[in-house]
Amino acid sequence: MTKAEAINLYAGIAPFKNGEMSRETLYKLIMSRIKMKEVNTEFEEVKNEFMEQTKPKGIKEGDSTEEWNNAYQPLILKWLNEEVDIPPVFTIDEALDYIEENKVHGVLQDEIISKMTIQA
Repeated sequence: MTKAEAINLYAGIAPFKNGEMSRETLYKLIMSRIKMKEVNTEFEEVKNEFMEQTKPKGIKEGDSTEEWNNAYQPLILKWLNEEVDIPPVFTIDEALDYIEENKVHGVLQDEIISKMTIQA
């Protein structure tokens, strides 16, 4: 999964309860959540550093940010599109239980199944 996907997935599952699952699956889930949280924390640091390093000299509030955006965006997009090793943790049945227990719908449900479920 990409760093952007990890950040978005973590934002979606951060408040969820883990419910009834095997100790092994719970361990894998917790370790995955920690890795996703680390990527999220790193994103804030990277974003701030990229912004600082690409800020045009002498820019003032109210000035055009086009030059700044043109320098910043390719860097942050490159970083966000880098792959991160966060292996899937659920069987399909465990994923469905997790989704049901946490009343997940829509895109997040699809992301949990596609990114967090071990494909047979």
